Parts: sequence; structure tokens; C-alpha cells
Amino acid sequence: MNIAKTNVNFTGKQEIIYGLKKAAQEAKTIELNRSYAFGPRPMRREAEIYEAKGALNAYTDMVTKDSKFNTAIKEIAADKALTKELGETLQAKDVPYGKINPLGEFVKSFSESLKKNKVAALADDVKTFFQNIKM
Repeated sequence: MNIAKTNVNFTGKQEIIYGLKKAAQEAKTIELNRSYAFGPRPMRREAEIYEAKGALNAYTDMVTKDSKFNTAIKEIAADKALTKELGETLQAKDVPYGKINPLGEFVKSFSESLKKNKVAALADDVKTFFQNIKM
């Protein structure tokens, strides 16, 4: 990945970590915007939800299409600090008019991206990654 505006230039594991963190943030944004539709004065946030879904899908595609994904997902699943950070971002929370669960949106998008890109990653490694995030 090379972003000329910010001079960010990295590939491999660093790019995958960046994509996972941004995808987690977008999943949280989707759920927060969805929660605004409930309550005594609902707010319409469909545009923000669709924008965040597009970004979430783009980040998960970026992660799963990376050539180093198969080896990096094993290392990332074993990295307790990173999985804890992702788990905190994706943690279910109570909001004034319900409960949000960004992890569900994240897992759904990640799984769809794996199927769409026909990634040959070991299912056990991805399963371990999701289990470590849930902790």
C-alpha cells in the first residue's frame, strides 16, 4: 500500500494489521449509526451506514487479497496485544436504545471476503483469530 498524501508505505503484515484495525473501526461505525434509528427521536443514518459498509468491505478485501495473508494471520492470531485491541473495538456495548455488536458485522464481512477472494487460508487459523478477538 502506498498512500501519496500521507507517505504511508507498507506491505505484508503491517498492511494486514492496518486493514484489520480500520475494518474494526468501520464495523463499530456501522453499528453505532444503526443504533440511531431507535428511540423516541430516530435519526436516519442510511448514508453513513452504506459508506461505512463500503469501507469495511474494502478493508477486508485488502486484507484477504494480500499475498502474505496466509502466514500473517497465524502471527496476528497469536499476538495477544493486537487481538485484545481489536476485541475492545469490536466489543458489544449498551447504547441508550439497545445494544450494538460490531463483531457480528466484522465477521460477516471478513467471511464474505474470504469466500469471494477464494483465499486458501487454513480455516483453523481464521477460527483461532476470531476466538482470540472474542476473549
